Amino acid sequence: MLRRVSLFRRLAPDARTRVAAVAHVRTYDRGDLIFSEGDPGDVFIAIVTGRVKVFKSTPAGKEIILEIFGDGDPLGAVAVYERAPFPASALALEPTQCVRIDQAAFFRLLEQDPAIVRGLLSGLTIRLAELTRRLAELT
Repeated sequence: MLRRVSLFRRLAPDARTRVAAVAHVRTYDRGDLIFSEGDPGDVFIAIVTGRVKVFKSTPAGKEIILEIFGDGDPLGAVAVYERAPFPASALALEPTQCVRIDQAAFFRLLEQDPAIVRGLLSGLTIRLAELTRRLAELT
């Protein structure tokens, strides 16, 4: 299952096994909130299957969609890395399965295993390149 997540795809099998030991799988139905803006960013979440809308609500009650995430994408990773509240809300647009890793366990893995850090950096670099390409297309 972790091989479907972009950030874990490049990890060696033994490193993925260590991640799997602290990961939990959670399934969301269409319309379920995965997290709300302002919730503590204390869990690393990645989509295994499904689509998730990340959005902010305006004071007037309007919804601003920031991005639609899909299979393999991380959710709210910056909040977890920065130990900050989630800056937006995430809602399942269809039945969605996510891998969730408690922030403390996630950081322990990173501190104990440089191979996991390298694999995550590789995955994040690829994701950054994709976002840069999409931004260039939009402009």
